This record gives sequence, structure tokens and C-alpha cells, in this order.
Amino acid sequence: MPRKIDVRRLGLLVRRKRERDSLTLQDVADQTGLKVPTISRIERAEPEDLEVSTFLTLCEWLPADPAEFHEGKELPAPSTKNKVAHNTPDLVELYLRADKNLNEKTAAALSKLFRTAYQTMGDQIRRKRG
Repeated sequence: MPRKIDVRRLGLLVRRKRERDSLTLQDVADQTGLKVPTISRIERAEPEDLEVSTFLTLCEWLPADPAEFHEGKELPAPSTKNKVAHNTPDLVELYLRADKNLNEKTAAALSKLFRTAYQTMGDQIRRKRG
């Protein structure tokens, strides 16, 4: 039986990379050859029938191993050897969203709480150093 693709995880990583690199949806479309509405739907985790070619194109663009997106697959522990650079709040959000004990709304709220605390603590540390 084929495994389903975790489109939420894929969409999150696409959106995070796009925002981190200050790209528009059109920029991503130009870089990947995909259509803007398709990318937008993926970022919102809407497609239930994601085409394999679209999925592989985005994995290449990220870059990410397609095996990372099997629905129900446990997230691997963060590695410094991983060729995809993530920041800590993004990794925490991925883990929260993958946690089977949390619903989507709770995971989003916890992620927002962590991002706020992380930013606040980082700002305090930078002020003490500076």
C-alpha cells in the first residue's frame, strides 16, 4: 500500500524557505516551473492528490529527501550534517505538528508560544552582549 505524503510538513518547509529567502510565490514558481496557485495550495496543505512530479520538484528545490514526508513517519533527530538548514523554531514547529498527541490548533499555539519566547530570550542575550 503506498504511503501518503505529509503535505502539511511539505507546505510548512516551502513557506519557511520562501519567507527566509524573501521570495514571492511567483519567485518560487519561476525557480521550480510550478504554478503560483499550486504552490499556494501546498503551503496551505490543501492538496489531497499531490502529483508526484510536483512533490519531487519541491523536494529538489528545498532541498529535502522525499522520504522525510511520508505521513505518519517520525521526524528524524536534528543533525548538523543535514543539508537542509532549519532554524530552531522551525524544527520545534515540525516536531509539534508531528506529535500525535496534539491537534493542529494546539500545535500551532505551542509553536507560536515557543517562537515568541525564543525571540525574546535571543533579544535579551544580544542586548547583554552588546
